[in-house]
Amino acid sequence: MALQVGGINTEIIKAVENSLEIVNLARFAVDEYNKKLQNGQLQFVKVVKAKEQIVEGVIYYITLEANDGGEKKIYEAKIWDKPWQNFKQLEEFKLVDFVGGINESSTGVENNLEIDSLARFAVDEHNKKQNARLQFVKVVKAKEQIVEGVTYYITLEANDGGQKKTYEAKVWVKAWENFKELQEFKLVDDAVGGINESNGVENSLEIDILARFAVNEHNKKQNARLQFVKVVKAKEQIVEGVTYYITLEANDDGVKKTFEAKVWVKAWENLKELQEFKLVDDVVGGINESNGVENSLEIDILARFAVDEHNKKQNALLQFEKVVKTKEQVVKGVIYYITLEAIDGTGEKKIYEAKVWVKAWENFKELQEFKLLDAATSAS
Repeated sequence: MALQVGGINTEIIKAVENSLEIVNLARFAVDEYNKKLQNGQLQFVKVVKAKEQIVEGVIYYITLEANDGGEKKIYEAKIWDKPWQNFKQLEEFKLVDFVGGINESSTGVENNLEIDSLARFAVDEHNKKQNARLQFVKVVKAKEQIVEGVTYYITLEANDGGQKKTYEAKVWVKAWENFKELQEFKLVDDAVGGINESNGVENSLEIDILARFAVNEHNKKQNARLQFVKVVKAKEQIVEGVTYYITLEANDDGVKKTFEAKVWVKAWENLKELQEFKLVDDVVGGINESNGVENSLEIDILARFAVDEHNKKQNALLQFEKVVKTKEQVVKGVIYYITLEAIDGTGEKKIYEAKVWVKAWENFKELQEFKLLDAATSAS
C-alpha cells in the first residue's frame, strides 16, 4: 500500500533484527550521540523497533537498547536519511523514560499489517485454548509497552456466533527470537463507550494531526482564523470507530486560547468528522475528577514519583501502596492532585495528597506539594 507523505509507518517493524539498514542506522545514531557528548560511551546492543516517515527522504524513528556504563537502557533516535545525496543526520536522541509504560501505537492501525497479523494471531490462539469460534473482523486500536521485546494491547472486533463483540488481546513479541505469545484475551464490551485519557499526546502525531484538522474545519465553518499552537491533552471513546476529545491551544488574533474539539474517526472507512469545537478557556484552571485511575499507569507513575520526591526532600521512608483518587487541572500543562496511600516508617498505612505539575512536551515533572491528610479526610 502506498504511504501518504508525512505518515509514520510501523510496518517496517517486522524483522528489524535482521535488517542491516536499520541496525546500521541505530549504530550511526549511537556513534553520533557519543560524538556530541564528546565523552559519550554508549554501546549499541540491539534494535527494539523502528518506524519510518516519508518526507524529502525518510525519517526513521528507531527505538534501541544501549549500554550506559554497564546498565542497559532504552533510547529513541530520530534520523533523517536522503541516500541520493549521501545525507544522513541524527536529529534527536533521547532516553525513553516511558520504558514499561503503555503507549498508543502510531496512526493507521487498520493499515498496519503487523498489528492486523497480531490481532488475527490472538483470535486464533484464543480459539485453540477455549475451543471457541470467534471470527476476526478488524482492529479498533492498539497500545504497546516496551519490555524485553514489546507487549501489544490490541482492542479488536470479532464475530461470536454472528454477533459483533469487542475484545482486548495482550500479545508479547520478541522479534529477534521469533517469539510470539498470547498472554491475555478478554471481552471488553462493557468498557466500549467509556471515555479514556490518551497517553503521550505531546508526542502523538495522530492526535496532533486530528487537532490541526479540527482547527481547520472550525475555521472553514465559522470563517475564523485560528492558528493551531499545541495539544494540551486528549481523551478517546470507543464507539463505531473512535471519538477523540482533544483539548488544544490556538491563536485567535494573537491571543492564545484553549479549545476542545470532538473528532469522530472511522479509519477503515477513511472517515474523519469534526463534531464539536468550543472555547473552553473558562474551564481551564478548573479542577476536574480524572476517570479510571485504578487502571491508569500514568497516574500510578506520577504517584510513585511524588512519594520518591517527598522522601528525598524530607529524608523520609514512605512506601507507595496505591492511588485512591485523582483530580487534574489544565494550566500550562496539567496539575495532578493525587490522593494516595503509603506506608510510613512505623509500618502504618496513611493517606497523602500530592500535587504534581507536568508539562509533557518539555519533559517537565515537578512535585509542588505533598501533605498528610487529616484523619477525617483519610477515613472518607
